[in-house]
Amino acid sequence: MTALSQAQLRADQGPPGEDTRSQLEEAFRVFTEASAKFEEHYARLEKRIAELNLELEEANGKLREHLEEKQRVYDYLTTLLESLPVGVIGLDPDGRIRSCNRRAAEILGVDSALTQRRNVLEVLEWDGRTVQDPHGNPLRLEADPLAGATGGGEKAGDAGHSFEILFSGGGGPRRRFLRLQAVPTGDCGTASVVLIEDVTEMRRLEQQANRNSRLAAMGEIAMNVAHEIRNPLGSIELFASMLQRDLAEDARNSGLAAHICTGVRCVDHIVSNILQFARPQRLVCSSFDLKDLIEETLLFAEHALKQKGIRVERGYGKSPAGIHADAELLKQMFLNLFLNAIHATPEGGALGVEVQPTPGAFEVRVWDTGRGLAPEIIGRIFDPFFTTRRKGTGLGLTIVHNIVSVHHGSIEADNRPEGGAVFSIVLPRNCGVPIEA
Repeated sequence: MTALSQAQLRADQGPPGEDTRSQLEEAFRVFTEASAKFEEHYARLEKRIAELNLELEEANGKLREHLEEKQRVYDYLTTLLESLPVGVIGLDPDGRIRSCNRRAAEILGVDSALTQRRNVLEVLEWDGRTVQDPHGNPLRLEADPLAGATGGGEKAGDAGHSFEILFSGGGGPRRRFLRLQAVPTGDCGTASVVLIEDVTEMRRLEQQANRNSRLAAMGEIAMNVAHEIRNPLGSIELFASMLQRDLAEDARNSGLAAHICTGVRCVDHIVSNILQFARPQRLVCSSFDLKDLIEETLLFAEHALKQKGIRVERGYGKSPAGIHADAELLKQMFLNLFLNAIHATPEGGALGVEVQPTPGAFEVRVWDTGRGLAPEIIGRIFDPFFTTRRKGTGLGLTIVHNIVSVHHGSIEADNRPEGGAVFSIVLPRNCGVPIEA
């Protein structure tokens, strides 16, 4: 019991007197000492609180600096990530997308916000088909190519796992080659980062370079062979015509001589095609409307179109398609494409021609509703003497490729999603001037 409590107890037990006054004074003294100690402790507490406030303020300042530094690093890394020419996708352990930079969204043709929490294989539209390694060799993967092993038993690996797929999404009309590299960041081998690169143009240039190399070598051989054949062929045709004239009154033998002349002319036509394929083309350019030239060429194919009841679907647009090029060579090119499409299209089918302006050029798409092109022949479709027809020479599309090349254009063959084949030709607006990249 405190002194104050004892004094209070005594005051309650009797009337106030001298003892009571002394006790009250003692109680007030004790109370005053307690108050002084309380004030002293309170002052210490205030001082400690002030010290703690200073420490807290200092800690908060350092924390703010740390957060600002982290934000600067985050902004820098985000800017760096968004400016990369390669697509970067971050995945969670289940293969769902956590983040997607701008380039990846552009390649896939999607909104980066719409890819969140979606499975990466679904966004890539990968259907489990055989893909390729970066060297073009077939590569068969497990159900999940981003976490599985290659055909050789290699895991995703510390350095990442690269392969290529065909991608037809993104809103474009053409299929594209995408190179993917899965980079695992955990011990379980699951990819946490996927790098995506559009290598379509690289593959197209490689194929074009290989094709041009083959064409140059085969063209030189073909020219030498054609000249060697044409020299005796002229003599055969001369002697056969003389023999036919001398046997004019002999109906039986005169007919045989006529067959010889016909066969010689057929061989001469083939030799002429070979020389046309092998001989460098010389452009004689003029200005004209590309759509008018296509319509004029369609008139030459009108008989073949009517025979099979094939309708022509046009997609020209309203603007003129003025071009400066070699009109005769382009007529030959389009006629070869039209006749090729007519041959591949069943009766009652359709042949389509579309002309779309692009920067510095025009893109022409010629398509049909036939069976399309087998995957194994798409890469060889422009090779000389390669044909799927029983009586074809295999030079028609090669000549088409040469005409496009001499105009500094490009041509690609592919299959349409709706069925049938499509040839996409890009022609510069100005004859012989390469298209600026």
